[in-house]
Amino acid sequence: MAQFLMALDYSIIYVALPSLARNLYLDPSVAQWVISAYAVLFAGFLMVEGRLPVPDRRLYGLLVFSVRIDDVQQTTDEAPRLRPPRYEVSRMAIRYWAVRALAGWVMLAVVQVIWMVNDVHASWHVVVLVVTAVAGAGHVIVMPRWRFRVHRWESTPEAVYTQSGWFDQEQRIAPISRIQTVDSERGPFEQLFGLANVTVTTASAAGPLKIHGLDRETAERLVDELTAGAQADRGDAT
Repeated sequence: MAQFLMALDYSIIYVALPSLARNLYLDPSVAQWVISAYAVLFAGFLMVEGRLPVPDRRLYGLLVFSVRIDDVQQTTDEAPRLRPPRYEVSRMAIRYWAVRALAGWVMLAVVQVIWMVNDVHASWHVVVLVVTAVAGAGHVIVMPRWRFRVHRWESTPEAVYTQSGWFDQEQRIAPISRIQTVDSERGPFEQLFGLANVTVTTASAAGPLKIHGLDRETAERLVDELTAGAQADRGDAT
């Protein structure tokens, strides 16, 4: 019976291990130690249980099983889950993304014009320049508004949620307890548009979370809130 329970428990752990690693931001090589730690702990309980009389042994087994179920249920209820954030970024980010994209397309068009002037066989350069102009106009018009619809952020007392991208979209979550540093960054273009980026560094192997396109006041307030929340969480842990 004990061997059957151990095999059943191992099967449950193997199924739950990817979710545990993702929610706790564990490296896959580190997550494998969860199984070893569980095996050692379970063996210790079996040694204690084997020394008890049969009635006490049954009561002890039920008690250990109940404690494990309660711990799993409590962890499942309290752990923040990945979900779409609620708050939009600043609408000024649309203009910022459009201007930045336009600058790149203008530089490409200038290079093509210079090449066309210095090439005696310039007929095909005209076609390439027209294609570049059409593609650039579509990108400058569509991309900023698409990104604005996708980009979201949210901060709660338990976690930070981000959503970013446009073609390649990404959702991420960082528990407050995992936050190491919080930084605010403003490039030259972003300063012109009154925008700022917030970078949340955690212990995750996936890298820091970045929230782009916030107005300066919101970014400063978010940095203060996350810093205070992370310090309070570390204080509670000690």
